[in-house]
Amino acid sequence: MATPKSVGGSKTRKPNSKTPKKRRKHISMPPHIADILRRHYNITPETYDAVKQFNSLKDERRLQASRDIIDRTIIEAREPPDVRLALAVEESESLLRGYATLDTQHRAEVKRLVQRITAYLRDTSRKRPFNALMLASPGAGKSHFIKQLAGRMKEDRVQAVTFNMATMQSADDMAQPIDELRNLKVNDRFPLLFLDEFDSDPSRYASLLPLLWDGELHIGHRDLKLGKAVIVLAGSSPELPKAMDQSAKMRLEVDDLDDIAPKGKLVDLLSRINGGVIEIPDLDLRTENRDRRVDKSCVAVALLRNRFGADLQLIPRPLLRFIAHTSFRYGVRSVAHLVDVIDNKALRKKVLNTNRLGLPLTSEEALQDSSLKLHLLDKDQAFGVVNRWKSFSEDRTVVDLQRRRIPYLEW
Repeated sequence: MATPKSVGGSKTRKPNSKTPKKRRKHISMPPHIADILRRHYNITPETYDAVKQFNSLKDERRLQASRDIIDRTIIEAREPPDVRLALAVEESESLLRGYATLDTQHRAEVKRLVQRITAYLRDTSRKRPFNALMLASPGAGKSHFIKQLAGRMKEDRVQAVTFNMATMQSADDMAQPIDELRNLKVNDRFPLLFLDEFDSDPSRYASLLPLLWDGELHIGHRDLKLGKAVIVLAGSSPELPKAMDQSAKMRLEVDDLDDIAPKGKLVDLLSRINGGVIEIPDLDLRTENRDRRVDKSCVAVALLRNRFGADLQLIPRPLLRFIAHTSFRYGVRSVAHLVDVIDNKALRKKVLNTNRLGLPLTSEEALQDSSLKLHLLDKDQAFGVVNRWKSFSEDRTVVDLQRRRIPYLEW
C-alpha cells in the first residue's frame, strides 16, 4: 500500500501529541488564474485574497476588522487604504440600510429595538401603543434614523410621521400628525409616530399621557383615537436619563425626584415607556472600547455619496481624516453642512479633487467669514481648525470606494 502524502508532498509524520501542529502551507495562485482576474475582473491576486479573507469573517470579527481598517487607514493614516476599506464602509450599513454605524453597543440597541417593534406588530393581543424613548443631542440624525427604521420594516407596512414638538404653538397642532397616522391606518399602513424634541416644553408632558397609554389624544372637543401604534419620543435634556435612573431605583421616597420631575409628570410619562431606550451616542465619543470617529468617517462617506451621487469612487483621504478628527457642534447635521459647502466643481469623472474642494479652511479669516464657523469646535478655535486642515491636506492619498465583484474560483 502506498504511503500517503501531505499537500506539500512530504511524507506524513506519525501522530505525536508533543509535536506542534503546523499551519497549512500557502498555495500560491496559478498564473492562469491570476491572468483571468486581471483580464476579466480588473483585480490583482492580492486584492482577491484580501476581499476573500474579509468576506470569510463572521459577525463581530467582521465588525472589529472594519473598525480596525478605518482606524488604521483613515483616522490614524498609518497605512494606505486598500479594497477592504470599501467593504468596511459597506459593513457599517449592514444592520440598517442607510444608517451607518460600526459601534457594537449602538448596533445592539438598534437590533433590540427592531426586534421589539417586530414582536409588537405581530402580537395581535397587544392593543396599547408601543412607546420607545430616544436620547440624542440636536443634529444627531434622529429623523434620518426613524426614516431608515421604517424602511427596514416595510414588509410590515410601517410608515413614519415626524412631528417636532418644539414648533408647537398650541395643543391643536398635534391634531395634524395624528390625523396623518389615522389616514395611514385606513390605507392599510402601520403608523409610527416620531415626536422629536418632546422635552422642549415640560408643560406638555401631561397632554401626552393618554396618547402613550390608550393611543388617544383629546384636543378641544375632538377625541382622536390612534389605537395600536409605535411612538418614539426623542429628547436631549439631561433630565431624561437622570429621571430614568432615579425611577429605576424604585424608592418609596419621591422627594429626590422633585427637582428632576416637577409635579411628577415626567416620571409618569417615562413610566409609559414600554419599548425601551435607545441612545444615539455622540460622534466624538471615545472610551477604552469605543471610538465613534470610525462612525463619523462612515457617515461622511454616506453624506458625500448623497451629495455627489452613488457612483462617487475616489475621495481624498485628508477630507475624511479632517472630519474624523474635528468636533462638530451639531453632529451629523454639521458634517452635512461641511459637505454642502464643497464646491461642485471638485467632482470630475467620479473623483473628488482635494485642490478643488473650495472649503473655507485656508486661513482663519476665510473660516470666520463663512457659515462653517457656526458648526466647528476646537480648543484653539479657528487657529486649531485651520492648522489641522493644512496638516492633513498635505496627504495626497485617495480612498477608493469601488465595490469589487469577486468571482468564486478554485485551483
